Amino acid sequence: MELLDITLELLLGLPEIHNTNHNGIKYFCAEDINRVYDDGFQFTPAKMLAVPRDGIMQEILFISWADISEQVEHIRTKPSFSAAIDKILKAGKKY
Repeated sequence: MELLDITLELLLGLPEIHNTNHNGIKYFCAEDINRVYDDGFQFTPAKMLAVPRDGIMQEILFISWADISEQVEHIRTKPSFSAAIDKILKAGKKY
């Protein structure tokens, strides 16, 4: 799956990514989302939440939808590495 194609609706529709609401905020399991998106969110802030799993309460790391969408937008808008190299090389040219 493509990281830049993430939407809230897409994440909610993926059964392999557990989600929960906490104080009105939608959270997604950090382990699940990193497995599905090849560790694309490994440095995104996560919060430990107590959620029921297999009939017992477990503390699991979750990432908020706000942090996920911010990370995706950052990736979408940052200049590419090759564009940065081109800019540096053009700035250094002497005519």
